Amino acid sequence: SQTSQGKRCLLIVDEAQNLTPQAVEELRMLSNFQFGNQALLQSFLVGQPEFREILQRPEMEQFRQRVAATCHIGPLDTDETKRYIEHRLRRAGSQGKPSFDAAVFDVVFNASRGIPRRINSICDRLLLFGFLGEKTHLTAADVDVVIRDFAEESAIPNKAPPADTAGLEAQAAAAAAAVTALDLSDIKLPAEAATSMSRQLDTLVAEQRLDQLQRLERSVLRLERLNVQMLALLQKLVGAVKKTSDETHR
Repeated sequence: SQTSQGKRCLLIVDEAQNLTPQAVEELRMLSNFQFGNQALLQSFLVGQPEFREILQRPEMEQFRQRVAATCHIGPLDTDETKRYIEHRLRRAGSQGKPSFDAAVFDVVFNASRGIPRRINSICDRLLLFGFLGEKTHLTAADVDVVIRDFAEESAIPNKAPPADTAGLEAQAAAAAAAVTALDLSDIKLPAEAATSMSRQLDTLVAEQRLDQLQRLERSVLRLERLNVQMLALLQKLVGAVKKTSDETHR
């Protein structure tokens, strides 16, 4: 076995906050097995902050007794965010292209609040945005575009709650009957007041239609931008495949 050869076996469990109580108990039981004075298996659990709350439950008392050390990693600060992004770029083989404005790191930090997973998502989309736009230098304005895209994608459209169709029809019929029964012959408005009310109603109708058109226009523009980006990406992929194929047949 690995232990008999002087090697240490380590079990790494990610997203530990999703473990069931039964799974946690099985991990605790695994820690009981030993070879001489050495444990056969050591476990390294990584999870979200809620995992700490799970460990504080009364039924986790025996498991907590087996924990040798704990560490909580909080959000990164501005400087750590900058160094984290630069480190990831170097590990990916970046040689300085694309380059970043100094303000980019501040905008990414503010949008991500220093949480590495959010930093990764924003930077991944930012690099894709730069690739599709053939940009070799990215600015804070580019990050703002990416963040707006995220906001639009995660926005939940307003949906009216399910309505009682029969009840609404009955209410509409009653309202129509009430309006029909009104005697408007005795209602007299000064010409100036009638004209003012008419203008106000026309303005409200026009504003409502304008708002609807603006929302529709924003949706169409967003779809058009996404289509252009996808077509550009497909063109680049097809070009790369064709170039590779041509070089192979030479």
